[in-house]
Amino acid sequence: MSRGFTSPAAPGLVVTVNLASYGDGGAQRTVSDLRTAIDACAGGFGTSDNNGGGAVTYTSVEPGTELA
Repeated sequence: MSRGFTSPAAPGLVVTVNLASYGDGGAQRTVSDLRTAIDACAGGFGTSDNNGGGAVTYTSVEPGTELA
């Protein structure tokens, strides 16, 4: 399940929540991969949507709460 939320009080703020289930060891691998991605992208990165829309540049990536 995936759901996106926007904030009328903070234009441009988007939060996406995904709920997923994993097979044996899958959740641990996913958290490990997320840690790797956060470290690799901490200085920022750019992307564009799959439909050829505008490019977005992230100037930093900061983890939220501690990943257990």
